[in-house]
Amino acid sequence: MTWSATAQETTDESEVEVVVVVGNKYRPQETSSLGVDLDMNKLPASIAVLSEDFINNSQTDRLRDLLTYVQGVTLSDDGGWTADGIIIRGFDTNGQLYFDGVKQAPLSIRPNFATIERVEVLKGAASADFGVTEPGGVINIIRKKPFNGSKRNLTLSAGTYGQREATVDINESFMDSGQLQTRFIGSYTESAEWRKGRKDNDSIYDYVFAPSVRWAYSDTGSITTMFERVYQSDPQDRGIIYVEGAFDGGFAPRDWSWHQNSGEQVNEIDRLTFEIADQLTDSLSIRGMYSITDYQYINREYRNANSEYFGGDASPYNPDGITWNGNTTMDASYAVWDSDSDIFNAKLEFQYDTLFAGIDNSVIAGVSHFKTEQTGKFYDVEVNGNTTVDLFNPDPDSLSTDVTVLPNDPYIGGVNIDETGYYLKLLSSFSPRFRTLLSAQYSEFEADSYGSLTGSDNVSIRIAGSYDLTESLTLFAGYSDAYQPQGGVTRAGEEVDPTHDKSYEIGIKASLFDDKLLWTSSVFHTRRNDIVASDPTNDDDLNEFFVINFGEVKISGFESEFAGRVNEQLNVRLGFSILDSEIVRTDTGPFAGNEFANTAKLQVSGFADYNFSNFALPQLTGTIGFIHIGERQGNSANNIQLPAYTTFDLGLNWQATDKLELFVFGSNIFDDTVILSMQDSGARADQVDVGNRSLFRVGLNYRF
Repeated sequence: MTWSATAQETTDESEVEVVVVVGNKYRPQETSSLGVDLDMNKLPASIAVLSEDFINNSQTDRLRDLLTYVQGVTLSDDGGWTADGIIIRGFDTNGQLYFDGVKQAPLSIRPNFATIERVEVLKGAASADFGVTEPGGVINIIRKKPFNGSKRNLTLSAGTYGQREATVDINESFMDSGQLQTRFIGSYTESAEWRKGRKDNDSIYDYVFAPSVRWAYSDTGSITTMFERVYQSDPQDRGIIYVEGAFDGGFAPRDWSWHQNSGEQVNEIDRLTFEIADQLTDSLSIRGMYSITDYQYINREYRNANSEYFGGDASPYNPDGITWNGNTTMDASYAVWDSDSDIFNAKLEFQYDTLFAGIDNSVIAGVSHFKTEQTGKFYDVEVNGNTTVDLFNPDPDSLSTDVTVLPNDPYIGGVNIDETGYYLKLLSSFSPRFRTLLSAQYSEFEADSYGSLTGSDNVSIRIAGSYDLTESLTLFAGYSDAYQPQGGVTRAGEEVDPTHDKSYEIGIKASLFDDKLLWTSSVFHTRRNDIVASDPTNDDDLNEFFVINFGEVKISGFESEFAGRVNEQLNVRLGFSILDSEIVRTDTGPFAGNEFANTAKLQVSGFADYNFSNFALPQLTGTIGFIHIGERQGNSANNIQLPAYTTFDLGLNWQATDKLELFVFGSNIFDDTVILSMQDSGARADQVDVGNRSLFRVGLNYRF
């Protein structure tokens, strides 16, 4: 990863002068998340767009590090998997991502940043746009594709704690007018590993291999074929623990871990995608997509320990699940898991633009289909040797590796999802200053998760509009809803209703500094109703487990962000959010009136790059970033608080020639201890995610 700048070389007989031109790197130029052709400052919704420039300059390679620059986004516990736990406006996305507007299965694998063009975060309930999804918002990743032109980039970097990266990105065009376009992206990465059980593990690395071809078969139509193979060898990391009375402040030291250097977790994805787009007439266009994904997963390691729950002599917890019982050891258990998933995506949509009664209308109609078939095998094992962990001095080489898989048949389970959505959008421009967006999607959803069946057929809507108060100032407002299927059966023998989520938002967008910087501010309110709860009439003696729709939660907030170019030297992204969440009604513990877990009331972040051309150093660009996440509740009982944290990043880039740039970057430069999140287990403690310590890297980017 590196800073993005364009350079041109001017020569005379005596000298070579390198002139760095700083572009508008962070001002959102486009988004596809709402699926309509409208400028960012006119869209009637809050959408954060993190460009390729921003991704490169911030030197992030995980979504959890990148997205905390977005207001209203915090982190949830990732369970030790290699995917990231992301919360948007108080609601966990549960690993759900979208690639180019298409749903992906929530897998234990991170997207590789080498293939990402930009990341979009559409906030608020978005089932009218994306089908069945959580009401906080969606993460839509736009992938790099071939284009008509030439590009050859090589990036190399090395850093502290074993960080290594080598990435190549080559794009070429062929035929008379570049109708045939090809792109190849390849990347190999070893992440910085400083925690016990990881820093001496030689099997932690990942790579991506992504060729693609685009054929512009006419002036208006094209077909694109993309293949992507992603390999991640990255053992589980279930973080640290919280035991009140055992550790200072309750939290174990940030490098504490009972994981072993022998741990192995491998994720592999092969994804093949076909896309077609054609402007059939001046008014009618068509877009289609079909994708096949094969995902394989293996796990061979100590995955669980009694640090995660209370009870028994092997646990360090008293019955309250929080305080220390005096035990100095705990047991660990070994996992042998295999999983294979087949994922299918298809999407077809038509757009028709027409003028009716003096009103410009764009009508978009389409159908999407998502299907995943996942089979997991869980094997019984016998461990010969030590499985006991020392609470205060866990040794990453102390647990036995003499593990035998027992000959009995494994437990087989899986997750099968079948979802079809039929959608219709109407964008109407009543005047140059006023436009509305009406969207609806009918979703048919069925899921079987390890024998637990869920399903729903619902219509979700979006009603929104924007009005230009002045040429540069736009007011917007909107309502959207969503439905989330739930498992369980009522006493009447019927499936429980899905949750019903409603989002309201009103805000303002301003184009500043000659449209170089976009300011977006909004207030919002989201409410989730009909959360499943145990039927209070259940008879325990009869072992009854009927459910009802009962629970309710809500969250309100204010968000504001600036993104774009202030002047020829300075690009910024700056913002803050204030959130107020409440568990209104629940049958799970005395939690009514409590705040959401892992949701900060206050979040402030900023990032800027500055070119020193005003100081006769046009080759030099500096970056600075900071993230402040306020205090959060660790669980729904609100009896454990996660401390606030602030991190600062600094970087320098030197444009040595028109082809070569050198860089150095430091993250969390003051080496603050960062508590990211805690797994919400009701009223007790559970695993705690920690962020990286201070890391540094140096590298180069070479255009050849």
